[in-house]
Amino acid sequence: MKLHYQEPNNIFTDCEFEFEYDVASFLSYYGAILSLAGMERLTGVHQGQLNHYLNGHRKPSQKTIAKIEQRLQNFGKELYQIKFLR
Repeated sequence: MKLHYQEPNNIFTDCEFEFEYDVASFLSYYGAILSLAGMERLTGVHQGQLNHYLNGHRKPSQKTIAKIEQRLQNFGKELYQIKFLR
């Protein structure tokens, strides 16, 4: 879409996107950035269990989904507040 709207006469209006993932898709997408060991440290869910979710062998319960979501959001808030010394 960005490439389309870079062409002349194509106007891109401001909009916001909301991303929603299932756990397997999230783990697959962010796997290049966060290892399963790192995800285990962040979420408290054993990496073996996360691997089952990633490969579709099991589905997480609603309680586990909420736990993963909450801990990742807390981590995001921490990252947002980081200030580096200059």
